Amino acid sequence: MSSVSPLPDTLPDRRHTVQVAPTAASDLQSLDSDVRERLVEMLCDVAEVAALAPGAVDFSGRGAPSTLRAGQSIVFYSLGASHAVTVHHVVQADVFR
Repeated sequence: MSSVSPLPDTLPDRRHTVQVAPTAASDLQSLDSDVRERLVEMLCDVAEVAALAPGAVDFSGRGAPSTLRAGQSIVFYSLGASHAVTVHHVVQADVFR
């Protein structure tokens, strides 16, 4: 797998780790700031739920990656054993029409 980098200066509470694969970095940065901020908030929520109740939901990424949608953007992500979220791809929803 490609190396990932932390999402700089965008984590609202700094308690969670959101990493971005090189294939997703420019697409994520090109989103409108309000959409990007909302997606990051949702990814942090995912990491928090996984940390607080690791057995409640299977975020292990077996099979297809998980997805989040904000506006017309869809983020494909996985969650590691340490509850770090890795964003793999960002696409516009109209790609699937």
